[in-house]
Order: sequence, then structure tokens, then C-alpha cells
Amino acid sequence: MKTEYKYIRMDQCCDTGKTTVWNVNSTSTETCLGTIAWYGAWRKYCFFPYHSTVFHDGCLQDICHFIGQLMAERKAKHTPGHGAASETGNSKRKPRVSIA
Repeated sequence: MKTEYKYIRMDQCCDTGKTTVWNVNSTSTETCLGTIAWYGAWRKYCFFPYHSTVFHDGCLQDICHFIGQLMAERKAKHTPGHGAASETGNSKRKPRVSIA
């Protein structure tokens, strides 16, 4: 997963077990500009900028790219046929049954 961009770098700061939290840092000043974390109401990772931070379109595109990577990784983990549990045959997921 790409975490280093031209002007910003994403550093994982914690893992909740289900999701991760990332600091968005300036590569030139090492200042933390905000965080990327799971927002349950939207069921997506979102960017939470710190007060009085300003971003140009390139940095925002990089943040969107990084969030896209996080969402793709999460989707792959929650899709049947992916992940360690399904590879070993120990998946706890029950198959869906449709009743007509």
C-alpha cells in the first residue's frame, strides 16, 4: 500500500482490531495535518483535517487515493474467497440462502 506521496505521508497510529487510524503528515515539516479513520455512520474511511489546515487539489487527490486503497483492502478482507480464514477453509461465514 502506498503511504508516501510528494507532500504528505500517511503513518498508521493505531489499530482497533477492525479498522486502522492513520495520521496525515507533511513530508516537509513533519506536522500532523489530520487523521484518516473509519466513520461508522457512512461505513467508510474519511479524512478528518485539523483546524486551520489548508490543502491544494494534489494533496486532496493523494488523500482520496489512500482512502481508496484502505477501502479496497477492507473489501478484499470481507469478500468470500479472500483472506486467511477462507484460504484455510476455516471461514466462519455462513453461506447465504435465498428463499423464493
